[in-house]
Amino acid sequence: MEPSAALQEDETDYGSRAGLQQRVVELWSCQAGLRLRHLRQVVGRNLSGHGHHPIPVPSCPLPSKRPRSKATMGYYFSLHAPSSKEEIYSSELQSTSNPNWVDIEVENIRPINRQSLRGVLVRLWFRPEGEEAQLVTSWGIHFSGLIPVGKALPYDHEKFRPNTLVFKLRHIFYTASGCYQDHRKQPLPPLLRFGFSLPLSETKPSYTVSALSRLHSTKRAQRQQEVKCQETQEMLEMRHITRTAQSHIMGSKVEDCRMRVALLRDQLEEEIDKLRGLKLSADNLDNQNQEKGLELLEGYQALHRQLGTVRTLSSQEGTKRDSLKKLSDCLSTWRKMLIAQLPVVYPIKQGSDGKYRICGVHLPDAENYDGTSERTLSVALGYVVHVVVLLSQLLNLPLRYPLRPYGSTATIKDTTSLLLADTAREFPLYTGGKEREKLQFNYGVFLLNKNIAQMRWYCGIPTPDLRPTLANLHFLLAKLSQPRKKWELSV
Repeated sequence: MEPSAALQEDETDYGSRAGLQQRVVELWSCQAGLRLRHLRQVVGRNLSGHGHHPIPVPSCPLPSKRPRSKATMGYYFSLHAPSSKEEIYSSELQSTSNPNWVDIEVENIRPINRQSLRGVLVRLWFRPEGEEAQLVTSWGIHFSGLIPVGKALPYDHEKFRPNTLVFKLRHIFYTASGCYQDHRKQPLPPLLRFGFSLPLSETKPSYTVSALSRLHSTKRAQRQQEVKCQETQEMLEMRHITRTAQSHIMGSKVEDCRMRVALLRDQLEEEIDKLRGLKLSADNLDNQNQEKGLELLEGYQALHRQLGTVRTLSSQEGTKRDSLKKLSDCLSTWRKMLIAQLPVVYPIKQGSDGKYRICGVHLPDAENYDGTSERTLSVALGYVVHVVVLLSQLLNLPLRYPLRPYGSTATIKDTTSLLLADTAREFPLYTGGKEREKLQFNYGVFLLNKNIAQMRWYCGIPTPDLRPTLANLHFLLAKLSQPRKKWELSV
């Protein structure tokens, strides 16, 4: 091989290795900033955790626009926080050994502060039909330690080991080291070869003592310079001057802003839900108010109709009242005429000796019947009883003690006393001379005088003394015969 060709080959090899080193550096820088919020999808390959259960079919589902039916058995995964093992996300169930689970929405990862995790615990589960889920495998991954597979997954599943999980982060698929084998990529030719021997004549020392000493001095100075640069960089980072510190500050600010935006979005959703609830309550209250308004309108219309009926009845009652008033006036006039005729039929006059006589028969005061014959007393009391009965009928006034106007054999009945038997409540207003009959006679006259006092009280006339029977009755008839007195209003 010519020197120029060898030199060209070394330069090409060096260029390819430099390009690879640049890609590795770029890839490492990209993976170092990966977080849980960058996870877009999780894919399973060659899953074999079903055990004795039948293999989920199809093993490799073809893409289709039709919606798939809901699986009753198959695989699903769950994401957990590395420290607390708290479940952050759980996927749907897919009945296939090579599932492509749906994309993960960042909003579904709760709580929000878990979205900035650098690593996560992934648990793969297999759920048989009608049974509890079984744990197949658990992966504790750090996003910066994954190896890239490419922007698209190969269709050949044999390149993946059993129970392999592939993660899509920022449009690139990653998996764990040793789980993916790409036979198309050939290993790079090594720049140095070890394990072979050369003849001594073909060897020579690489460095002299002085060259090696200068090399060590240069490396020592380089290390010191690196230490100084590191100290200067740390000092600048402490003062927040370097670009990296500024980027970290801006990154933290961006994280804070994202966190605040997420919290504000949650708060906004809560407020929107509350507003919807308030609007629904307002609509319900509005409907209730309309129903109440209709009820009040119907009640008002019914009340208006009832008011018209009441006014009609009131006018009718007014007409009846006027007619009844006229009839009452006529009745009062007629009663007055009849009462005025009572003194004509039964005249009560006071003689020159001061004694009162009814129809010419003298009736002394009660408890002062000495010197008066029993027949005279019976006749006078019979007249008085007849006048009292007629007057109570004309006044339409029920007597407290009912009277039986049998002429000279009139009687009176006590219906209020509790000490008397039912057979001993009637008392005579006449006497036969016996002592027992006199006692009953005196009690009967007392009851008769109370009836006269009752009628006087009804007409507004006081009765200070019950004993003067004819005097009290004469004054009552005289009052009732006067024109239009107060008692007529009550009648």
